[in-house]
Amino acid sequence: PLGPSALFKYRLCVDEAITNSITHGCKGTHQTVTIHFHWSQQAWAMQITDKGPGFDQKAIPDTSSPGNEYLEHGRGIMILQRYTDRLLYSDNGRQQTFWIRTGTDQH
Repeated sequence: PLGPSALFKYRLCVDEAITNSITHGCKGTHQTVTIHFHWSQQAWAMQITDKGPGFDQKAIPDTSSPGNEYLEHGRGIMILQRYTDRLLYSDNGRQQTFWIRTGTDQH
């Protein structure tokens, strides 16, 4: 089972990943976002796929850099990078998959 700290991180990552797919991938249109969830004793994994145009990861600003703290874009990706144990973007950013190990409560 996930401890409170890991559970908070997972919920935040799920929210950010889904919000990014709907807001940026679908751009508010009536498109499909597909979500696959996998749970095991070792990790929880989620794969979210949208049908949007995708994005270039290198073009997303680093919101942790001085002067970029208040930018409207990039925070969700930064959260996913920091709080997941593994993050993978594929299909030009249309698909994001992340894993969070279970069994320990990392503070």
